[in-house]
Amino acid sequence: MKKLLEYNAIKRSIEDDMERMALLESDPELKRDQEFESKLLDLMREYNRDLNGIISVIDPDSNRSSPLQRTEKQHRAPRQLIVYTNPHDGTKVETKGGNHAVLKAWGKQFGKDVVKGWGKPQAQ
Repeated sequence: MKKLLEYNAIKRSIEDDMERMALLESDPELKRDQEFESKLLDLMREYNRDLNGIISVIDPDSNRSSPLQRTEKQHRAPRQLIVYTNPHDGTKVETKGGNHAVLKAWGKQFGKDVVKGWGKPQAQ
């Protein structure tokens, strides 16, 4: 029974796709695009050019071979300096991240949430 359900679902999907395709085929914009593509391919064959050659003629500055080089590398914003002050003994710890040996020891001794409250962001 699963196969029949799957078959019917695929059949309906194909019928829907065929209807959409019929609508597209009557669209004048699609016909214009198809004509452009056909003429462009004919010109490429006539002048023995590939797509990269066409692009280099139209846009000499483009570097189609390595698109990753054109994108700028995104850098994460620098972390803010936080100063943790232990109210029990006055010890201060400055860190830009929470992975600090003293903070971990304080977290085990006093609780992570308590130690988190001791931190005050500092202007850089």
